[in-house]
Amino acid sequence: MNVLKGIFVFAVALLVANSSVVIARADTDARQSYFDKTTAPMIVVMNYHHFGHEGDYPLVENIRISPEEFRRQLETLKTEGYTTISQAELMNYLTGTGQIPQKSLYITIDDGFQSTYTYAYPILKELGMTAMLFPIIADVERGERLGAPMLTWSELREMAESNVLAIGNHTYDLHWRKQDLEGKEAMILNYNKANRLLTVDKRREMIKADLLKAESVLKEQTGIDMAKAISYPFGAYDAVVLEVVEELGYEIGFTTTTGYHTLGADNTNLLEIKRYGVNYRNTTEKLLQTIETSTALAYQKYNERNLRVMSHYNESTHGLYLRISAVRGYPSVAAIQLEVWKMQDGERIYVAPASVAEAMLSEETPYFVHTEKMTEYPVYKKGEHYSLKVMMTNEDDSVDNEWINFTY
Repeated sequence: MNVLKGIFVFAVALLVANSSVVIARADTDARQSYFDKTTAPMIVVMNYHHFGHEGDYPLVENIRISPEEFRRQLETLKTEGYTTISQAELMNYLTGTGQIPQKSLYITIDDGFQSTYTYAYPILKELGMTAMLFPIIADVERGERLGAPMLTWSELREMAESNVLAIGNHTYDLHWRKQDLEGKEAMILNYNKANRLLTVDKRREMIKADLLKAESVLKEQTGIDMAKAISYPFGAYDAVVLEVVEELGYEIGFTTTTGYHTLGADNTNLLEIKRYGVNYRNTTEKLLQTIETSTALAYQKYNERNLRVMSHYNESTHGLYLRISAVRGYPSVAAIQLEVWKMQDGERIYVAPASVAEAMLSEETPYFVHTEKMTEYPVYKKGEHYSLKVMMTNEDDSVDNEWINFTY
């Protein structure tokens, strides 16, 4: 973890060197990221499937991880200071309105093999970590998938009631491929399981009926309400799938696309979340290296952004001083806007435009200076926690954002 530790030491040193002035740096592609030094630089979603030993079930060998390695991974991550977060915390982070610990993780487990209960659940519970489980409901009913046993209803109920694992939708019976070929997945295929051709409308109806059946069967068998979260089988989805998922009120969707996410990424559709697949090939060392690399990339973007904000809060006058400039110079900026957000239970709630809501840069004034005075603007209340959001729209139509946190 030397690279990661070095990055954090650098960040801390920068703040300590001048504790009254925070230099806010950020990323060139602001449509990809806001940044806030008080929260995580990025979030990695880790995805697992089957927990077992080599040779136990040959048809799921490629998605297997040994229980011993799974424990080692989580114990190491916990020792390094990482913690797991909830679906609500993840969603608030992705939309830019919530803060999470600087070392945060989100864990998903697909398919619903019985090994989740036997191995993963006890380890997660012991370490005080949580995960989102996506069982294939029809396979749970059948009791097996690819020769491996599936979870029982009582096991699903126990895990959900423990609050260690929430349960999301992995479809009732749409986790199959025609002729087992990539690109022929049921979710995006205009054929049903009986090989009957479907119109787009019929496929839409089929997907909707399947997802609703998964919800209702789980409720009937366990009494558990399914979370409004979906993991697309084989990671396959298209515009039709997204339409149905959105119509049914799903809040977040997980793909098999590899990658990480940063705070409030403007181009992040909550129904298209990236994940890192973990199996026996991903040792603890490789997993840590992946997280280190992702963190370094997030900081690199952060350091390359056009927007620069220098801020200082004067506790005696209750004034927040801002100096806003552009790395690429005033011609690169189309507009600057400021908003007031209230911090409540780790989440930001929009309040109003700042006392000076808009500004511009020019050759005469290549940087913008403003003092937001709490005593002169009625939206502020003493003792409350706030964030001022600075938004710089660049000439290339990208938008840089920065958050400044303070207490009146």
